[in-house]
Amino acid sequence: MEQQLPWIKIHDFLLKCGSVREPRKFCEQMVDQIYTLIPFDQARFYYINDNGKVYDEYLLGVSKRWTKAYHEYYSQVAGGRYSVTSRISKNGDWVIPSVEDCIRDWTTQDNDEFLSDYLRPQGIRYSFGFGLFDVYNSLKGTCILDRVGNVNYSKEEMQIMYYVRAHLDNLHRNFYVKISDNSNVENNIKAQSSLTERETEVADLLSKGVTPAQISTKLYISQTTVYKHISHIHAKLNVSNRQELILKLLHN
Repeated sequence: MEQQLPWIKIHDFLLKCGSVREPRKFCEQMVDQIYTLIPFDQARFYYINDNGKVYDEYLLGVSKRWTKAYHEYYSQVAGGRYSVTSRISKNGDWVIPSVEDCIRDWTTQDNDEFLSDYLRPQGIRYSFGFGLFDVYNSLKGTCILDRVGNVNYSKEEMQIMYYVRAHLDNLHRNFYVKISDNSNVENNIKAQSSLTERETEVADLLSKGVTPAQISTKLYISQTTVYKHISHIHAKLNVSNRQELILKLLHN
């Protein structure tokens, strides 16, 4: 028999998150309120930029000393195996793993530097993580909930997250602009005379939701070159991210 879930609590949680009208505050509200559904000891939310890098964070019960050590060293050990995007990125594209794949039982993992020097000193035994995306399927943030006790995440909690994660992601995607089929973006890009021919190609693909990794494949150039073009586009058009670029092209 399927387990009865706390639907009233789920409803209240989603209602509180849905009442927020700004993406950063939405993420903070989500982290603050999710404890009512899934208790945790520590929580981290990492904000991800268009290059797939962490640029800010929101922490509950976590020492800045540990997150600093993580960003500067431990996220890069073992070839980036423990980076915040390791289970969400595959062959340069973002993917949404199953709820089961979002849980890590560190008590069953082989001992290595990350476990012995980073997790165990903090007492972390179990972690649950998931990502939030924009309408172009680009990762914008990851939420990680850690437990230090002997209780792993239960089947009921996994069911709860199965339902609420989809709603949270949908609410989050709505913060980002989606280009209509009738928009005249390509003409606006061409009107930006300061862009080179290659930069125009890259800007056009970015505005259509193509990821830097996909642009690299499509244009037969390295990802490093793609990011250089993106940097030049941002500088020339005076924007700092994809959303601002799209808004600029829509309204010029």
